[in-house]
Amino acid sequence: MLILIPLLGVLGLILGMALAVAAGSPHVSAIMVAAVCAVIVGIIAKAMASDQDRSWLPTLIMAGFTAKLVGAWARWWILVDYYGGSGDASGYYGKAIDFVHQWRAFSPPPMSIGTEAMEGLGGLVFFPYVPNFLGGFFLYATLSFFGQMFLYAAFRTSVVPRRLKLYAAAIFFVPNLVYWPSSIGKEAIMMLGIGMAAYGISKLLNEASSRALLPIAGGLFIAGIIRPHVSAMLCVGATVALLVAKKGTGVGAFPAKRLMLLGFVGAGLAVMMFVAASKFNLNVEDGLDTEQVDTFLEGVEDQTAKGGSEVDGGFISSPAEFPEATIRVLFRPLPNEAHNPPALASAFEGLALLLLTIWKLPAMLRRGFRLRRDPYLIFCVVFTIAFIIAFSSFLNLGLMARERAQVMPFLLAMIVALGFGPPPVDEEEEDQVAPEPDERIPGIEDLLVGSGVGRPGGGVDYSRIGS
Repeated sequence: MLILIPLLGVLGLILGMALAVAAGSPHVSAIMVAAVCAVIVGIIAKAMASDQDRSWLPTLIMAGFTAKLVGAWARWWILVDYYGGSGDASGYYGKAIDFVHQWRAFSPPPMSIGTEAMEGLGGLVFFPYVPNFLGGFFLYATLSFFGQMFLYAAFRTSVVPRRLKLYAAAIFFVPNLVYWPSSIGKEAIMMLGIGMAAYGISKLLNEASSRALLPIAGGLFIAGIIRPHVSAMLCVGATVALLVAKKGTGVGAFPAKRLMLLGFVGAGLAVMMFVAASKFNLNVEDGLDTEQVDTFLEGVEDQTAKGGSEVDGGFISSPAEFPEATIRVLFRPLPNEAHNPPALASAFEGLALLLLTIWKLPAMLRRGFRLRRDPYLIFCVVFTIAFIIAFSSFLNLGLMARERAQVMPFLLAMIVALGFGPPPVDEEEEDQVAPEPDERIPGIEDLLVGSGVGRPGGGVDYSRIGS
């Protein structure tokens, strides 16, 4: 039945183009953009399929891309008809058209961190072809979908792959990821950058390959010029995962490489922190004091507590406030807090995700002790915690529903990998694996002296564990 979705999508594009031509519609070029993007995605889908998922992944990707195009059209329609064309996407589109001529003259416009970088990148996106407004939505949605494909590949690269089809269905069909990062705006570019970085980090943690540094650097750069604080959180997650990854698995089998990679990721973290501090006008040269931080957080709370969707709360100042902030950042608004149709749709999705998390929480806690076998899951956990802390100062639920698309792939990875676990047969095999005698976390001294921690041959063979 799944194959019917991409087939219907292709037929819909053909029929839509025919009707648009017959009616003299201005959206013929937009349909052509969607068709070309669908061909490119189809080629990549076939190329990225592996022995584990070749029988179903290309079809599921094309079905997911069909849903993505529908999400992009929905965002365009709501902006144009529901909000009268007033939105960030309109401004970004106009700036992109202005800047594309500079890119074609090989004279890039000046770009600072944040909105100006986003406007300049828009001109680069339109370098080969300037679509109409709807076509721009389709083009940005495709860039976002590339990021989602990177995120699936990152999960598949994990040392202990679990429930690949379930995660693929989640990453390609969860409404938050179908809808929000599908317009001309920061969310689409951020999804591409986060996906690239996550894929590189997964390769780095599980294969300790220097080839992983290229997608990491590219992803951190793309995300960093838009939201450097998110890039910094990606570096934090990778650093912690490198430190605590279990010996004999992934990067844990190469202590010398782990030390060098820690230096690389640590340097990236330092750079992103200085860039983020500069963007938010925080003085770190003379030492970052609590007064600066308090002033900044108060400003964020004041700016986001507007627009009709504001709620009570604030930046986490103690562990006791973490549960409430988690609910607010990851799941709200709830149905009783929605005041319009788009908010109501987001509220029902948040409620469903909250109930799923509560249902699977015992299993996630039960399997949590296995985290060190899979350093990518450590990365997902740390990034999610860092995201909750960083965005706990956002008090506008409408804004938060859009921002959480950046953390949704990692939350879904934890729910699928820990909550659902491997298929039953593979779980029986995993339970038969004897634990290693040395379960301690390797310290820096082990890395420096090259002790037995992390040497190949001393760990358990996890290759038998199914996907």
